[in-house]
Amino acid sequence: MRARENFTRKLETALDGIAELNTLYGAPSTSIGVLHHGRVLLSRSIGNRDGDPGHPADDSSVYLIGSLSKALVAAAVGILVDEGKLSWFDKVSEHLPGFDPIGDPSIAREADFIDLLRHSSGLGNPVVRVIGPFGTIVSSEEKFMDLVNATQTTNEHGNQRFNREFEYSNINYAIVALVIERITSLRFADFVQKRLLDPLGMKQTLVTKRGVNSVHDMLIWSAAWLSAQSEERMSSACLDVLKGVAKNPLRQVDRIFKPAWQLSIEQRTNKPSTYCLGWLRSTMPTSDVNWGSLNKRTMEDDTYLDYILGTESRERVMTKHTGIAYNTTSTMFLFPETNSAVIAMANGRRRGDASDFAAQIMIQELFDLQPYVDILARAKIETERGAVYRHNIVMAEWLKNRDVTGLERLKDYVGVYTTQGTELHVNLDRKINRLVLHFNNRSDKPVHLEYYNKDTYCFFPTTIDEHFSKGFFDFDNYLVGLLQFTRDDARSVSGLFWTWEIESKPIWYKREDILRARSPETSPNISPKVGAGRTAPLMPNNVIVAKGIMANNPKSGLLWSEVLKMSSTSAMRRVRA
Repeated sequence: MRARENFTRKLETALDGIAELNTLYGAPSTSIGVLHHGRVLLSRSIGNRDGDPGHPADDSSVYLIGSLSKALVAAAVGILVDEGKLSWFDKVSEHLPGFDPIGDPSIAREADFIDLLRHSSGLGNPVVRVIGPFGTIVSSEEKFMDLVNATQTTNEHGNQRFNREFEYSNINYAIVALVIERITSLRFADFVQKRLLDPLGMKQTLVTKRGVNSVHDMLIWSAAWLSAQSEERMSSACLDVLKGVAKNPLRQVDRIFKPAWQLSIEQRTNKPSTYCLGWLRSTMPTSDVNWGSLNKRTMEDDTYLDYILGTESRERVMTKHTGIAYNTTSTMFLFPETNSAVIAMANGRRRGDASDFAAQIMIQELFDLQPYVDILARAKIETERGAVYRHNIVMAEWLKNRDVTGLERLKDYVGVYTTQGTELHVNLDRKINRLVLHFNNRSDKPVHLEYYNKDTYCFFPTTIDEHFSKGFFDFDNYLVGLLQFTRDDARSVSGLFWTWEIESKPIWYKREDILRARSPETSPNISPKVGAGRTAPLMPNNVIVAKGIMANNPKSGLLWSEVLKMSSTSAMRRVRA
């Protein structure tokens, strides 16, 4: 008991550093959970809900946890494999006949569930085609397989990626979730609730439109993974947090944590970092403690080498994942040798990823890693460089190439533009004489189109503040916010090109129809509340949220496409075999 109290006091001394991170990153709050030798040492929230000093963050505040949800998909597959209803090496197309990516027929013939869960399927990650501004769903359930099959399968050089490159793609996990629905005849959310959350007593976790999770439940979730690894190795794991759990539902855990794709080799230790199935596995000390984080600017040169944790401490195996969601970041670490876990969730990502460094502060204190690393110093460098990067990459190029002197006939562009899985409806709001863009004709989520240059219109935000307030989640380059219209020999507008991913070719949308412009009386409000409106009722039902804090309405923006958008592609690395 005394040792536990000493550990807790030691961790509490580090909370001032978490508060300083909140200030650096402009995060109203960060929530922390620490498990060690199966016991909860710390569960705290630092800061205030929505920045309001009168409402401190507590156990009822919520966070979106993004790609930490990938472990739920892998766990669901593990249950079905254990029951003989599925094999890790089954061809995906055997369970999903419509799965047939146009760019590479071999994917439909050969890709199995390991390929999808380890991100080697070759499929790209066209996030902006799934989640647009204001959390808009830009693809429908009915056209989901069209979207899948139209997804890019080649790299920037035109070479096929299938089982040749690691290409982090959330669409892989959406496909797997759809297969789970087909096999079980249950919605993905219902299966997870029935087979995972209820047995573990995770009563504050819901995988639905209003899905929520808590620090308490995240500690149960981490303990379940640690305990399951011990059970499969026939060793004892006394985890206090699981005392009320009759039977751990996790199955096939050794397979899930088995290295599936090598990402890098740490030069100091010659130990690899590998992607497993929904988890990264590495050995500390390693620079991949940061893997998946938005904190990448200090990784662009040798700066990070001065901040690697525990270079003079003993090696220890870690598994981790990061979650990047709208205005939130989350990080989860497991250390199986000591039945330890560290969880950090931060509200606000305008200046980067506070959860990443918050978790590192706790890890350094928990294991007394040597030599001491000034994590806050690195965070300061990261935020300074991040501000310059966001201006130069996100805004400066947009302004440099913009021409505001042109004058064009707006009605020329009014129409419906289609490609596989997506429709773009361009309308004219006569009241203000501006073009309005609707994704799949969703009238609740319109955005204005601004003239950019000849036959090119932009829905990209003009300021960094607008970029975040309007929910431009994965729009990391201004080109993604441009629609480049084309004309035929008769000079009539015939279609448009839209770049979904910077490293992929622009996608052609054919003009199918002429729309009647909305009258001023029916022109929709162009600035709806973030996340308000109808939600498409697709399979993995939406987002998973962790109790902590969220800057916008916790009932908003929780869309099925979170399984597709579990993490920002730009935060993950592409690795070739």
